[in-house]
Amino acid sequence: MKLQELKTWIEGLPEEFMDYEVVHAEVIRTDEDESDEDNFTVRLDKPITSLTVDQESKEILIMNEYEGSLDDLEFDDDPHDSKEFGTKE
Repeated sequence: MKLQELKTWIEGLPEEFMDYEVVHAEVIRTDEDESDEDNFTVRLDKPITSLTVDQESKEILIMNEYEGSLDDLEFDDDPHDSKEFGTKE
């Protein structure tokens, strides 16, 4: 999603939504073709706690608090090599 798409979507929301809390959710892709038919959303209900811009990667970061241990994460040496980090399996 591009920032312009997010801005347009937010501007189209009714005024009564402006007091709503913004929380994080995840889409689980269950089908390889990424069609919406077999996907579902998981409500994490984690409040958005911070926003920042990564100019080098041209990305807007919408963040929430991580409640786990740093020992549970795997970090890549290069944060800009398009690999993601996450919890250990």
